[in-house]
Amino acid sequence: AGLTIDKAGNLYGTTSTGGANGSGTAFKLAVPTVAGGSWTESVLRSFGAGTDGATPVAGVTLDESGNLYGTTSAGGTYGYGTVFQLKPLASGWTENILHDFTLGTDGGIPYAGVTLGGKGILYGAATDGGGGTNGRGGTVFELTHGSGGWTFNVLSVLSGWDVSGTFRDLLVESGKIYATTHCDGTDRDGTVYELTLANGTWTYTSLYQFSGGLDGFYSFSNLVSDKAGNLYGTTAYGGSGGAGVAFRVAP
Repeated sequence: AGLTIDKAGNLYGTTSTGGANGSGTAFKLAVPTVAGGSWTESVLRSFGAGTDGATPVAGVTLDESGNLYGTTSAGGTYGYGTVFQLKPLASGWTENILHDFTLGTDGGIPYAGVTLGGKGILYGAATDGGGGTNGRGGTVFELTHGSGGWTFNVLSVLSGWDVSGTFRDLLVESGKIYATTHCDGTDRDGTVYELTLANGTWTYTSLYQFSGGLDGFYSFSNLVSDKAGNLYGTTAYGGSGGAGVAFRVAP
């Protein structure tokens, strides 16, 4: 998983295994207090105790108040993962579970983390479940915060097969969401897709479907964009050498 940095230069991340329960951790690396000094690691959470989440795959997201947000791919009340918040208190960090996945219409087994959008909304994706056209292609979801707590809402249900959905963090910008899928699509080799928000509704558009040949297949990648609106990512396999490609999807 990648690292997140705060304004003071401290780093935050996760491990998928290890910790007190063997099911992963969230940790902090504190910036050295003197030039050339050592970084100091502290474990903020050891996952896997009781109905706590387990096995985080993605990193964490930091908000302006210093809270951390992330997902676990397993554990939770139903065993299909969670969305969690880690909140810094004077006595240490405390965990709040924002959603327990059921592998139903909400999805399950989220390998992607969450992305912080405008108005403090969290956007994420689950790789499985959802009950789409082919049963279990995963979901794209949001979590909004109000006076009554956090509300989970599915924005789109993907139409793939078991654990075929989005593996990496969403790209959220200008009222649109962009992402890849692992083995969704006509040839089951993965896709690049877009969700567009208009009048309160998110509309799904397939931007590209991988064929499994020279264009590559099985994208576990997140996407990045440039000023012209081009999207860039990678596939794990395919291409002229069979070991994957770096690709661009142009508008």
